[in-house]
Amino acid sequence: MPQVSVIIPVYNVEKYLNECLDSVINQTLTDIEIICVNDASPDNSSIILEEYAKKDPRINIITHERNLGLGPSRNTGVTNAMSPYIAFIDSDDYIALNFLEILYDLITTNNAEMAWCGMARISEEGLLLEPGAIPGRVWSIPEVLNCSQLFPGILSMCNKLFCRKHISKIEQLPIVMEDQPVIAEYFTYCNKIATSRESLYFYRKRSGTLSKPSDYLPQEWDYFFNSHKLFFNILRKKYPQPKVLRRQAILRHFAVLWRINDFSLLNTPSWKDQEKRILFYLNEDEMLLKASCPVMYRYLILLFKYNWNPKIKEGLLKAGMKLIRRSWVKCCSYWSIPFDIYKTLLWPKIKSLILIILIYTEITIFKIISKIYKLFNRKKIWLIGERRDTAQENGFYFYKYIKEEHPHEKSYYIIDKNNNQYNLVREYGNIIQYNSMKHKILFFGCNYYVTAHNDHCFPLSVFGNKSMGLPGSVKNVFIPHGVTYLDSSDYYGKRKTSISLFLCAAKDEYEYIKENFGYAENEVKYTGFSRFDGYHNFKTKKQIVLMPTWRWGIRYIPNSKTSVTDDYFINSGYYKKFQSFLNNQDLIQILTQYNYQLLFYPHYEVQYYLKHFSSSSDRVVIASKEQYIVQDLLKDSALLVTDTSSVSFDFAYMFKPLIYYFFDRDNFFKTHVRPGYFDHKTMGFGMLVEKEDELIDLIKHYLENGCRMEEQYRLRAQNFFPLHDNMNSKRIYYEIINS
Repeated sequence: MPQVSVIIPVYNVEKYLNECLDSVINQTLTDIEIICVNDASPDNSSIILEEYAKKDPRINIITHERNLGLGPSRNTGVTNAMSPYIAFIDSDDYIALNFLEILYDLITTNNAEMAWCGMARISEEGLLLEPGAIPGRVWSIPEVLNCSQLFPGILSMCNKLFCRKHISKIEQLPIVMEDQPVIAEYFTYCNKIATSRESLYFYRKRSGTLSKPSDYLPQEWDYFFNSHKLFFNILRKKYPQPKVLRRQAILRHFAVLWRINDFSLLNTPSWKDQEKRILFYLNEDEMLLKASCPVMYRYLILLFKYNWNPKIKEGLLKAGMKLIRRSWVKCCSYWSIPFDIYKTLLWPKIKSLILIILIYTEITIFKIISKIYKLFNRKKIWLIGERRDTAQENGFYFYKYIKEEHPHEKSYYIIDKNNNQYNLVREYGNIIQYNSMKHKILFFGCNYYVTAHNDHCFPLSVFGNKSMGLPGSVKNVFIPHGVTYLDSSDYYGKRKTSISLFLCAAKDEYEYIKENFGYAENEVKYTGFSRFDGYHNFKTKKQIVLMPTWRWGIRYIPNSKTSVTDDYFINSGYYKKFQSFLNNQDLIQILTQYNYQLLFYPHYEVQYYLKHFSSSSDRVVIASKEQYIVQDLLKDSALLVTDTSSVSFDFAYMFKPLIYYFFDRDNFFKTHVRPGYFDHKTMGFGMLVEKEDELIDLIKHYLENGCRMEEQYRLRAQNFFPLHDNMNSKRIYYEIINS
């Protein structure tokens, strides 16, 4: 008997089914059965199911003659399940590879009736929208019902592991939002639930579904309220005490406001009819909100009963969302209303105003100190940097040039001394510790601020860690860390930054920036990049470097909510593609045959997840930013494999061959950034491939031919870089002092 039965209802999901099935058949818990219920799907889903069933004997396909819906499809799966535990997976979603193992261990070791994990929300294209982590512990049912952090997870069947002996007693109905009554009835059989804090289930938010409607109709509110009514009616039989379900009543009415706000329903043509439906159900009060939280109940009645101005209604709606989550979920007294409003709505604004005043005062003090400092130091001050922890890009190479060729200049390099790249710049002296008092004084007193990452070296205020703005009197010189080839005007356009001189590495780039980023003609210059000065004298090794860039959905930024969990990362297409490539036996054989090494060095914002990559061969090196310098890797390597990383321009500048491995090309431009002037197929400096086997064949071709760049790509590189000398830093220096 298998340990777990996985039930996957399938209907009209051919676009996502492969990803779902791959995540299930590759589970770390292997003793499972996979029951796929084809609910008379009209697309090619049945063909995909048959192909997988031929490869994996654990897959059992059951086909409905006509479409019955999600609930009945799950019933079919439960009837045919053999295991003591059952998991339900929607066929347009996918799960972490250790999803079943973790939940199985939780439910068995804790003698629980249900195991439950966090649910990450992803976009239709697969990008992370919400991490969805939850507290991890063992709960009683009343504790679950009264935990706000668990509330979103209650609404779904799919991030849980159930006992078959209980779930088989429940008939799942063919209704919209069918999970609610099932969860409620299952809770009546439960005493103990174990949860994992990790987000192991990846829920896809698709257009045209109830969770992301393309057009919200008034009757959608019937489905919404009726499903919640069923939830309450079932649970009241076991928990008649009002306080047990009080928080659920509040949070489910919060969900009403959340839907209106999230789907912008106030602006839809049918809003008036929707409002009548909502008011009808509020007056009906089947969830007993009036008894649970009379303050909130009256607020919602006032919000929906009266014909407020749309702007006022929107403000009241957002204020209500804040009050519900921060105050009313804890207290329901009318006497608390003034305190609730003050604490939730007024105090944050007062606190923000105080913070602004404190930051302004701090800035004023440092401006005064900097003026005093300049009275005793008449020389012009140069502040140069990159990221706060790097010395390897244009900032470092320009600083090196200044120190060697213009030592009379008062120049300083900004870096956090507590990192390995500090030693690279230490020999040139005048290092400023990032965010030190001296950094702040020179920041407001400098004449030239030169960086490769614009605001990355702005100091932080001691109040709230907010970046300080560069004074308007300072010339803010931007030498981008890479050639600009995409439309990044939202980040580096004139309206978005304080950049006063934007320097370019190529003629086409210069023309594009000048025309599209909003700068005056004298604010954009074609000089070449400082680091290009070092690309005229190098010696290559028998070495390939693989340098992919980052993706919006998967990156790590310290202390940022946009960073994704390790589990999310290892379930991303990005990880799977490159981990597969690093272990490709044909690749390893080719590297061995020609005595080459391949170094995998992903983008700075993916480096944190490098610990998850591995290879079965010592011919493949997982290269970290602590061990390797990007420019050294580029100069040493005979062949570059990348996707769209701007390092391809550096490699082309040296007239060395490269391959674009662009496995997610369409999705990249749809979700990452907008295309610019550069077309990789017609302007690129190497072949573009989308499949792993094509990439392997092309690598073999280059190694057989001594890694020589083809003539057509050499000509493209020559045309793209008409300036090709070691005078780039010199041009930059004179543009800065003369412009």
